[in-house]
Amino acid sequence: MNLKMKTMLNSYLQQSSSFLARIFVSLISMFLSIIIVRLYDKNIVSSFFLFVSYTTFLTQVFLLGMTPFLNILAAKKIKLYDLYKEIIKKICISMPITIIALWGVVGILKVENGYFLFLATVISGVSSILTELMKGNGAYIASQLYNGGVSTLFFIALLVASKLFNYNEGVIFLYVLSLFISLVMNYYEWMSKYRNVSTVRICPKDKIAFKKILPIYFATVIVYLFSQIDLWFVSKNFDATIVAQYGLAIRLAALLSFSTLSVRAIAANRIPLLINNKELLQKEIHHSCNFSFMVSAMTLLSLLILGYWLIGIVFGSDYQFSWYILVVFAVGQIINSATGPCDFLLSHTGHGVSLMWITFISFIMLVILFTCIQTLNASNIFLYCCAVSFVISVQNLSVMYVAFKKTGIVALPYFKRVYSSVEK
Repeated sequence: MNLKMKTMLNSYLQQSSSFLARIFVSLISMFLSIIIVRLYDKNIVSSFFLFVSYTTFLTQVFLLGMTPFLNILAAKKIKLYDLYKEIIKKICISMPITIIALWGVVGILKVENGYFLFLATVISGVSSILTELMKGNGAYIASQLYNGGVSTLFFIALLVASKLFNYNEGVIFLYVLSLFISLVMNYYEWMSKYRNVSTVRICPKDKIAFKKILPIYFATVIVYLFSQIDLWFVSKNFDATIVAQYGLAIRLAALLSFSTLSVRAIAANRIPLLINNKELLQKEIHHSCNFSFMVSAMTLLSLLILGYWLIGIVFGSDYQFSWYILVVFAVGQIINSATGPCDFLLSHTGHGVSLMWITFISFIMLVILFTCIQTLNASNIFLYCCAVSFVISVQNLSVMYVAFKKTGIVALPYFKRVYSSVEK
């Protein structure tokens, strides 16, 4: 077997393994949605979806944009002492920022359980650091499983146990407890693998400089704010019944993105290693986009044909309205899957500033659309859905185009071109 075939086979094997792990995590997440919807009323369901949304955003504030660089450091086998020193220095900066952001979220959005929200944010942030290090160390499957899978399993077990044994603990407390249990296991898994690696001391050029992470930090925070703010707007303008169904539609839309997440896990490690080999990197991105798009397209087709019926059976007829919201979301998610890891082509190749500006403009565009909807006193939930899908599509296509101009790599399916001239 020649080198070209071996490289292609290895690429697909890695993506398939990561993909299967992501399927497992997505199925667990889906099962959790069923448990939550079936066991609790819409007020609790909407409160839980909002709490997870706040945690998701604040976690990125806590991470300070360092995760791509941690991935690279782990791939270079940097000593644990140097890794932890870099992480602690960044957390000393991010912690006050996180507390300020938490205070703003609690005050503006009238969030209850602020203490639990802080705990969930820190635990989730540390878990994200560990999973990123695991990716850099080549543990793709384990990183996927700990990226939401293990904690969700424990959360489901705690929810079922609380009902069987009539515990009075709230859903939020059980959620935070499951995150903590998963974090302990995640740390043990990471340490058990990395201790056996031959490591080297960090050199000055590999240290995580603030001038490198700040553009990625701002871009990432805006990305996650962008991904969560629609639910916050909806919660302010609609009752718990609509919020619960909108939140369920968001979770169901994740089914269309799990293939993208699986290839991104590999791209995070492969792009820095192959950036000097344009031809091989283009093939990697080409395969990733093909894989991501085809799986998402098949998933979308299944949802369009069977989605309404399945939602009625699995979640109950009261939640079938979520299917209509999901169909609108699907447009943006398909564009997202088609462009694959296009954002990593910027964030992992020294073009984080470009990604930051695209993300910022996209966020402003979404806020303007939401403001216009509210100014017109439009009470149609589908206007919010259409605004989200439109901006996601524009954002991903813009990132893909700029990534091509900066790196010469095309992040689209079935594009055969090897590479083009790189913008100076």
